[in-house]
Amino acid sequence: RAFRCFAATRNRLWRFLAYQRHIWYYVKRRKAWKEERPHAGGRGSGSMKPQGIRKECGPAAKYVREARKMAEGKVYIYGGTGHGKSPAALGCGLIAAAKGAHVVIIQFLRGKGLTEDSYARRLEPEIKLFRFEKSDVEFGSLPKEKQEDEVKNIRNGLNYAKKVLNTGECDMLILDEVLGLIGNGIITVDDLKNVLSARDDETDIIMTGIPINDEICALADYVTEIRTVK
Repeated sequence: RAFRCFAATRNRLWRFLAYQRHIWYYVKRRKAWKEERPHAGGRGSGSMKPQGIRKECGPAAKYVREARKMAEGKVYIYGGTGHGKSPAALGCGLIAAAKGAHVVIIQFLRGKGLTEDSYARRLEPEIKLFRFEKSDVEFGSLPKEKQEDEVKNIRNGLNYAKKVLNTGECDMLILDEVLGLIGNGIITVDDLKNVLSARDDETDIIMTGIPINDEICALADYVTEIRTVK
C-alpha cells in the first residue's frame, strides 16, 4: 500500500512538471513570436497565429476580407488636358516613400532630363527616377528622324517597367506621360495592358498623360481627370 501511494504521488508530480514545462514552452514561443511580429498578436487578437493564417469565418470574416482588399495595390490614372498631372503623381510617390515604400518613377517624352549628379540621386534608394531617352529636348520637339531613334529607347523603358513589375522590386511604379505614348502612336493600349499584366496584387501603379478614353480608363481602378478652369 505504501508503494502504491508513492507511485501515485510520483505520477502526479510528473504530470505537474510536464504541465509546467508545457506552459513555459508556450510562453517562450509566444514571446519569441511577438518579438518577430511586434504589431501582431497581443490581447484581443484571438490567436498566436499571424493574421494571414487566420481562417476567414464568423462575423469578423467580412471585415478581414475588406481590410485585405484595401491593402491590395491599385492602378491610378491622372489624365486630361489640364496641368498638374505629373506633380500629382510625383506627390503620391513622395508620400509613399515617406511611409517606407520603395518607388520607381519612369518618365517618357521628356528627353534625358536630369544628370547623374542631380538632386534626383539624393532621393535614392526610396525613390528611383529613370529616363531612357537620349535627347536633350522633349520628344515632340525632335525632327522625325530623331523621333524614330528615340522610339527604341522609349520601348526599352517600357520593357524595364515590365521587368520591375515582374521582379516586384518596388511598392509603387509611376509611369509618367505613358499615356502620351498612346497619343503619339508609339504604343497601343494592348501594349500598355501587356505591361500592366506583370503587376502583382500589392503594387500600386500611377499613369499620367492626356488621353483618357474608355479603353484606357478600363485599365485603371481610379481615373482622375485634370482640366484647367482658369
